[in-house]
Amino acid sequence: MGDALSTLVDTFRETLDQQFKRHPKLYSVEAEAAEDFARDAADWAISHCRWHLALGETISLEHLARDLGETPKDLEDQVARGELVALQGRFDTFIPVWQIEGMGDKPRIRENAVAVIHVFYEILGRFYRPENVISWAATKQEEIGQRRPRDVMEDESLKDDLIRAATAAARSLR
Repeated sequence: MGDALSTLVDTFRETLDQQFKRHPKLYSVEAEAAEDFARDAADWAISHCRWHLALGETISLEHLARDLGETPKDLEDQVARGELVALQGRFDTFIPVWQIEGMGDKPRIRENAVAVIHVFYEILGRFYRPENVISWAATKQEEIGQRRPRDVMEDESLKDDLIRAATAAARSLR
């Protein structure tokens, strides 16, 4: 088993053991139901792992707002207007850093990121979901030479190709 899988399994076992000790009635759950619950829990955990991979490196909305000298509300408004992509987690809002130029120094939102997010926002309208943009950015695109958009977002010479790729993806989702 890899480190991530071992950690996932060990933590699940420990948590499950603690829960069963606290709630002895759980021992009366039928085996078939327990199997279903275990499958659901595994699907849920893997789903979160896949999103973690798709997101890539992130910064919290609060930290980015501070680094940009803006308020969290300012960034939330940018997300609402389709100018910035963020994914709401359990405790924080996560912003993929492929959208940010100059992390750590004088950060700013990349023009290419604003352009492609806006494409999704405009084409999908009320069906726009940041998850679509995040998934697209983590997937190799033909229009940019089978590269992932998040890996080339800083290359301003690819702006038209990125927009073309985003347009094709958004139209296919519409």
